[in-house]
Amino acid sequence: MKADLAERLNVAKMVAYDAGKLIMRYWGHITSYEKKGSTDLVTEADKGAEALIRNKVSDRFPADEFFGEESGMSMARGGFRWVVDPLDGTTNFVHGLPLFAVSIGIELDGKSQAGVVYLPATRELFFAARGEGAFGPRGKISVSKTARLADALLCTGIPYRGKDVLEILVEDWRRAVTWGQGLRRQGSAAIDLAYVACGRFDVFFERELKPWDTAAGAVIVEEAGGKVTDFTGVEFTPYRGEIISSNAILHEQAIAALFADRR
Repeated sequence: MKADLAERLNVAKMVAYDAGKLIMRYWGHITSYEKKGSTDLVTEADKGAEALIRNKVSDRFPADEFFGEESGMSMARGGFRWVVDPLDGTTNFVHGLPLFAVSIGIELDGKSQAGVVYLPATRELFFAARGEGAFGPRGKISVSKTARLADALLCTGIPYRGKDVLEILVEDWRRAVTWGQGLRRQGSAAIDLAYVACGRFDVFFERELKPWDTAAGAVIVEEAGGKVTDFTGVEFTPYRGEIISSNAILHEQAIAALFADRR
């Protein structure tokens, strides 16, 4: 790994831990929140965690660009960009479900190069850098070896405007339940991707995501031996809203079962 990327990955891991500590100070003590839409919530934990990450990153790498869910994009002249969701799974967090994460993706010249996903409630850290493999709480991780979609555990999400596209989502779920062994919905795309990377899920797909939802997790999946594309099999970018990730073995099966006649 090049020294400049290695340095940033180490900083990303440290600030993810620090943000996680801040978030856990609010855990169980949230009494109010704001709405950015009808269902998209934001709390003081979100804002505080992003400010912490942004400040520490800008102090260490002042030329790097920063793109955060809560504070938007800073303009900088460096080739590196940090794509950050300080608290992915805010609705879970507000309701006391321990499924939320700090997600930090690092891009260079528009290409995802490294990612960190940290789950403060369980203290699980997942991270990866291009060409270096993916790692979890117990060391190097890899995707599952499930070879048949009928034996696969699938996971999905519901976009914030889910009520507006409910018929499409219901068809997604119907097909997933029909062709797979089971279907789950956790409420955090960053965690879903980390779980594909370590083999807990075999396939994850979702519509209408934002760059900060997937920038970190997609790198971790690919470095764990998985595959990440859009619903047509085209190379994935966090700036395209749809994503399907898998253990690679199941990828074409999943696309064919879920989306082949719906393009």
